[in-house]
Amino acid sequence: MQYRKLGKTGIHVSAIAIGAMTYGTEVNESMGIKLIQAALDTGINFFDTADRYPGSEEIISKAVKGRRDTAIIGTKIGSPAGRGLTVDVDPNTGGLSRKHIIQQVEGSLKRLNSDYIDLLYCHFPDYDVPIEDTAGKVEVYRLL
Repeated sequence: MQYRKLGKTGIHVSAIAIGAMTYGTEVNESMGIKLIQAALDTGINFFDTADRYPGSEEIISKAVKGRRDTAIIGTKIGSPAGRGLTVDVDPNTGGLSRKHIIQQVEGSLKRLNSDYIDLLYCHFPDYDVPIEDTAGKVEVYRLL
């Protein structure tokens, strides 16, 4: 397997990544676990998910159990975190406010059954919050 540097992070990710958007919907749990474990066996170490993808974080968690240290998991923030909630129900359920970033990260950590996330992305822009504030909030959260 070929690997690439992930920016200036010092992390090396496989040239091929597994996107888990359909894991938990079109790809059932059993098949998702088998696919991820087969990927790990071939040297693929980079897995992409998001709270927005129902069940995918949980499937990744089960698939990498006992091998978490070899997996690089990226997940996303910014979309509605309530799984079924919309901003019509709760105006703070999405976006990149400090409140939502913390809720999203804590929820993802729980679903991933992990005490860390390797890569955290902003899934959608939040034009109400300057990107400098969002990046600063994520950094501050990491240090807490």
